[in-house]
Amino acid sequence: MGKNERSALEYVRLPVSEYNVLDDGAIRASDDGGFDVSAGTQTLLFLKVEPRGRVRVDARADGRGCTQRLVAAEMVNMNPGDLKSQAIVNALNASLKDVRLANDVTCERCADGTERIKVQITIAGDFTEGIFARAGGRLNTILGWSLGAVLPWFLTQLARDYERWAKGEPRSAKNASLAEVASKIIAGSRGKLPPGVDEVECEDVEL
Repeated sequence: MGKNERSALEYVRLPVSEYNVLDDGAIRASDDGGFDVSAGTQTLLFLKVEPRGRVRVDARADGRGCTQRLVAAEMVNMNPGDLKSQAIVNALNASLKDVRLANDVTCERCADGTERIKVQITIAGDFTEGIFARAGGRLNTILGWSLGAVLPWFLTQLARDYERWAKGEPRSAKNASLAEVASKIIAGSRGKLPPGVDEVECEDVEL
């Protein structure tokens, strides 16, 4: 993301209500000031589930962006009368309650004077119960695969929204269906980073 009429720092300081990364059908404001996010009904093996999450967005103390935190996540079983599927969903939710995830969206000034938007997703959890606890050493592989599919999609949406905003063009979350991208991830699709996006070394961050 290079020079535009409006700076990247201005963009990352926008109020939460002015971002257009997700489709309106996937997100709604909650009573506690956060957001409830749904990925729609998905088929995971023989399960029909609806992934849901509660997200809180906080401005960073340094004024250079915001941090989006996943404060709760669950799978809702769409066939609750099926005891086998309910047992598996319960095991998933036993692990999901321990998930801690933060997405930092910040602005950095480069040596040549340009500004770049930096996105860092940090995920952690104790995972003493449920399916993730049983995954053992395979858990990092599972989480890495998931982020490898989600992050390129998110960055593509962010880049499109920023470009429209910087040029003063009308903005909408076109082609931003969270349900659609969730189905692609479950099917094993991995995304490609959009043009102009560089991958950097991981950083250790305390959640």
